[in-house]
Amino acid sequence: MSRHKFTHEGVIMGADARARGKRFKVKLRQTANYWVDHHGRKYSRRGFEGNGVGDWPLWMLDMDTVRPTPHGEGNE
Repeated sequence: MSRHKFTHEGVIMGADARARGKRFKVKLRQTANYWVDHHGRKYSRRGFEGNGVGDWPLWMLDMDTVRPTPHGEGNE
């Protein structure tokens, strides 16, 4: 199992029936094209989920909340 380093954190907004309107803090790591949270959900740089496959309900990443995790954190 590879260990990915989550270097950022941010807030996502749920868009499915159970989580609509709720906000959740997630750990994030950045790839070339998108952000990935610690649940494996992908978000494009614009903040919306990028895979379009429908594996996950649509979640939105609030880009204004994304920030680097404090030094010493981020190992998952």
